[in-house]
Amino acid sequence: MIHLVAMRDDLTEFQHVHPQPTGTPGEFAVDITFAKPGRYVLNSDLRRRGAMSDIVFRQYVTVQGTAESIPLVEDRSAKVIDGVRVELDGVAHVGGPSELEFHFTDAQTGAPMTDLKPYLSAAGHLIVASQGLYTIDHGHGEAFDASGSELWAMPGASLGPDISFHHRFGAPGLYKLWGQFQTASGQIITANARSPPRWRRSQAWLR
Repeated sequence: MIHLVAMRDDLTEFQHVHPQPTGTPGEFAVDITFAKPGRYVLNSDLRRRGAMSDIVFRQYVTVQGTAESIPLVEDRSAKVIDGVRVELDGVAHVGGPSELEFHFTDAQTGAPMTDLKPYLSAAGHLIVASQGLYTIDHGHGEAFDASGSELWAMPGASLGPDISFHHRFGAPGLYKLWGQFQTASGQIITANARSPPRWRRSQAWLR
């Protein structure tokens, strides 16, 4: 599978899509609708069968028109997305792996959500982009049961209320994170945060 992330260079627009085979060997295609004019990066990653590392390809496109560039600022507030309250806890730092944990509750009742479903063979997906798009990384989440045993993202599995990611921040600065998860109804929710790698038990961001 090819993962293609399209984002505006000020990180205000984001799409995670999956090009499909056209029938011609080695050729894939996807339709993308850009919401605003501006300069976009198209960042693709794929893995050849049997390979141990991903192939990453980056290309820039310009969508004609005039649109204001919005400065990137920190935003650590919890957000409600289609009835799901999402919070992010974690200590982000440079020089080692940072553990980031998404926590999910029902926005109306406050009850922990334990019926999330695997999304594209993972507990969740995380895209991390640095301000200025110097780095773009794609990672997969992990889920654990009450005893601490890992829950595998198999079809039919139920996950939550916490999904964790490990990420290595290469340098200080401001980063934007997008987490993508699937609810029991099959709906994909996308949560985003903006923060530098120096959190101290922070609760984050999303829109």
